[in-house]
Amino acid sequence: SLVTGIAAEKLSSIDGVTVIETIPDGIVIETDRYRAFSRIAGQLANDGADFVEIAGNDEILFTAISDVSSVSDAIYTFPRQGYGDYRHLILVPVSGLADRLRNLDGLVLEHVHDY
Repeated sequence: SLVTGIAAEKLSSIDGVTVIETIPDGIVIETDRYRAFSRIAGQLANDGADFVEIAGNDEILFTAISDVSSVSDAIYTFPRQGYGDYRHLILVPVSGLADRLRNLDGLVLEHVHDY
C-alpha cells in the first residue's frame, strides 16, 4: 500500500505494518491482511494517514454494521440474521477510504476487503 499524511516512524510502530520505502508520492508499506488489515486501515485513518494505493486498486469495498436499515452511500444493505442489525456494503475510491473511515457516522467498521 501507499500512504501519505503520517510519519514513517509512526507507521513502524503499528503492529502488522512494515515500512518498505519512502518515495515522492508517499510511503510504501506492507501490512498484514484480511481481518488484521481492517484493524490497521482503521488505525491508519484515525492517525491521519490517507491511502493513495492499495494492491493496485482504484476502489475498495468495506462493510459496516449499524441499527439503521439504510445508509446513503451503501451499494447494498441487508439484515444480519440473528443479530437484529444491518450490514452495509460501501464502495469508495481508495483515495477516499481513510476519510470515510474517519467519518463512519454511527456505523461500526466490520471489514475492509483488501483484494
